[in-house]
This record gives sequence, structure tokens and C-alpha cells, in this order.
Amino acid sequence: MIKSKILRDTVILTVMQLILDSAALLLNVFITKNLGTSAIGILSLMGAFLGLAGILSNGNAFLCTSRLISEELGKPCGDPNGILRHGIKLCLLLSAGGSAAVFLLAEPISLRFFSGAHMSGALRKMPIALVTGAVSACLKGYFNANRRAAMCAAGDIAEFVARCGYIIVMTLLHTDITEEAVCGIMIGGVITGNAVSLLLLGAAYIKTYHRSEGRCSITFRHYASLCFPIMGGSILTAVLSSTNDALIPVCLRQYGDSAGKALGQFGVFEGIVIPTLFFPSVVLCSLSGIIVSEAARAKAAGNSMRIRHITERIKACTLMYSVFASAVLMRFGSRIGELLGGGELAGKMITMIAPPLYHSSTWK
Repeated sequence: MIKSKILRDTVILTVMQLILDSAALLLNVFITKNLGTSAIGILSLMGAFLGLAGILSNGNAFLCTSRLISEELGKPCGDPNGILRHGIKLCLLLSAGGSAAVFLLAEPISLRFFSGAHMSGALRKMPIALVTGAVSACLKGYFNANRRAAMCAAGDIAEFVARCGYIIVMTLLHTDITEEAVCGIMIGGVITGNAVSLLLLGAAYIKTYHRSEGRCSITFRHYASLCFPIMGGSILTAVLSSTNDALIPVCLRQYGDSAGKALGQFGVFEGIVIPTLFFPSVVLCSLSGIIVSEAARAKAAGNSMRIRHITERIKACTLMYSVFASAVLMRFGSRIGELLGGGELAGKMITMIAPPLYHSSTWK
């Protein structure tokens, strides 16, 4: 029964994510054709900065709440609602600090992170996205821990549809697209998506809420101490990734490219190449999210044998899948790059990056 639940939840999350990733690729193609590749570059930089700010403001709340609530559910007299309250409280504290920093430092962030683009006005809208995104991530972690993958999928779909709808409508309405306008559209889309997802998940939580008979096994301080190591790894990864994204257009400009051409080349890489390369990894990402909850429950129950069995099976399946995915991208990478509008450059990058990327993902 447990195996069937893992398979079912993995299939649900995989199908949902495949649909969303396919739609995201089509959205990038739409933006490229209507606004040019430089707009994709700006959107990619904005997405990287939002990802960094989001991690700093919620500390990977989805993973923290999912793991700790799963452990609480594995205990005989636990209170998962208490863990969720701890998670939301911590996220609100982190979001308040992150929002204040973004609002006060909007001008230097705009000048340094976005290579001189003046986007401070749009950046000051970001606190709304940070707060709604943090609370929404906590609720997703709660539903994931309770093995309600369909609810998590519904939240992600609602968020994506609202965000893309906003971006498409605003793109069609704007006739004169500036750097600040593109940044504003991106942030507006994120705010809209997070708000819709939060409303949907919040309504679902209230509807299914039931009072726990037990008491929460950890205090807020203990919860924070358990989350900080997870947050540290997530923050470090986000900082390195965002720094890398910010340096690419800067380095391209140093080698003689104009700002527009540098952002255009960066846009091809981030908007076409990277989504294509990570498209097959959706299966692995969905499965890993399910395994975290399952392993946490097994640990709380003292079932170390099950953890070892899951680990060995996952390693073998990941190796076989990675070899297959890299082979497909090596064979058809050039055609995929040209089909998506990235041209010959995108095709070459997909073909060259695919083998080492999926080899490393096997061991991660």
C-alpha cells in the first residue's frame, strides 16, 4: 500500500510539473517573439533575484514544514497543526526582514544586480510577493506531509495559470516595453500567482482542519534550530546560483557585447537552454519530494530498514533514467534548440551540457 501511494503521488506531481514546464517553455517562446531575447534575459535575472529573495524570506519553508510535519505525524500524540503554526511564524519573521532590506536597498540592487538597469520602483513591490509566497510554501509543505499531493498540484497549477495570465495580458497591453516595465510585469505576475495559490491552499486548509488531540512535540525555538541547517544549504545554493546569473551578462558586456545583446544571449541560455535541460528531471524532483516525507515518517517510527531499501531503489532507478535522458538530449538537442527559437547556439549548448548535467544529478 505504501509503495502504491509513493507511485501515485509521484505520478500526480510529475504530470502536473510536466504540464507546467511545457507551458513555461511556450511562455518563453511567446515573450521572445513579442518582446525579444533581451526581455527574456531581464525576466531570467528577475526570476533569479526573486528566487534568492524567496529563499532568504522563507528558508525553504516547503522542505522544512514537510519534513517536520511528517515526523510529527509519525509520533503517537503529535500535533501537525502546531508545527505548521511554527513554520508560518518563522516565515513571517524572515519575510519582514527580507522585505525591509529589499525596499531600502532597491536602488543599489537595481544598479548592481541588473547591470545598471533602473528597476528600483518595480523592486519595491517585491515584499508583497515574499510574504504571500512564504505562507503559501508552508501550506504546500503541510499538504505534502499529509500525502495530499493533488492539493499541492492544484496550488502550483493555480499559481502558474494566474502568473502567466497576468504576464501575457500585460505584455499584450504594453506597446512601449522598457526594462522597468518588464521587471514590473514579472513581479506583478509573481504577486498575482502567489496570492491565488495562497487563497486556494488557505481555503483547503480551513475546510479540512481538525483539531489535534495531542500536543506539539517541539517549541518554536526548537523548530527554528531544526530548520536553520536546511535553510543554510538552500540559501547557499540560491546565493551561488543568483551570483552566477548576475555575472553572465556582466562578463558578456566586458567582452564587447552591448547590454541588449548580452541580455539577449543570457535570455537564450536561461529561457530556452536551461528549461530544456531540466525538463526530464521533473520525474526525479517529484519523486525526491515524496521520498523526503516518506523517509521522515520511517525515521519517526524507527524503521531504518525501509530507509535503506528506498535509498537503494532510488539510486538504481535514477542512474538508468539519467542515462536515457542525456542520450535523448544529445541526439535531438540541436533540433529542440532551433524549434524553441534559440537557434544554433541553443542547440549546441543543449547537446554539450546534457551529459555532465545528468551524470552529476545521479549522485545528488
